Amino acid sequence: MATAVADAIAAKGIPFREAHEQVSRNLASLDAMVKEHGVTLESVVSKKNAIGGTSPDRVRQQAETLLADLQSGDDDTGADAESLDAVGTAEGGHE
Repeated sequence: MATAVADAIAAKGIPFREAHEQVSRNLASLDAMVKEHGVTLESVVSKKNAIGGTSPDRVRQQAETLLADLQSGDDDTGADAESLDAVGTAEGGHE
């Protein structure tokens, strides 16, 4: 979360190095800075949307690809369809 706060500060025009120093000097008040800059776990994770990233959309895409491969018999994943289907259902994906 500290890096996300530094990113949020830098997005307002402060050089990242200065933002990072500001956050590191005030780690005791990190919760307050998180609220002040509107940083949430959801916003942090959703920004990780590069291929292979951990954003919900990217994870869902990868799970769908793996499920399709398993269901088509292209099983070089090392996982089984039942396990992946349970994950998709738990996340509101495949039924």
